[in-house]
Amino acid sequence: MRADEARRWLTGSATQGTYRLLGGDVQQRTPAGRGLVLVEVEETARQGWLQRLFVLTPTHYRARIEQPLTVAFDQWRHQVNQMKQEAASLGLDVETDAVVEWWLDRYNYDGVIFTNARQRYQYDRVVVVFRRSQLVQVRR
Repeated sequence: MRADEARRWLTGSATQGTYRLLGGDVQQRTPAGRGLVLVEVEETARQGWLQRLFVLTPTHYRARIEQPLTVAFDQWRHQVNQMKQEAASLGLDVETDAVVEWWLDRYNYDGVIFTNARQRYQYDRVVVVFRRSQLVQVRR
């Protein structure tokens, strides 16, 4: 998709930046369940045509997340404990990954934005999307 089309596609999205996938283009196990992990790239960091000819650059994406759960990474364990307590109070007996996915779905979260995530990901802000349909590749 062209960059201008991608910007229009993002109308209503909480994430407006340009991202690259972290850890490959397949779903992976994340603290928020299965998903695709993305980190934001600076628009100004895009390379000129000469650099693009000779340097391999990562594919850029736009991510559409309308209702994200935003949480500081160091608070995630506390958040998961609350999720487990809620599941237990309803009589659910499921492992942690399933509890997290159930809870996020229950409250209609379509992605997670981790802030202060440098300790685990080497980036301050990391986005996790759950469906490939939430991503569009941006042509440069």
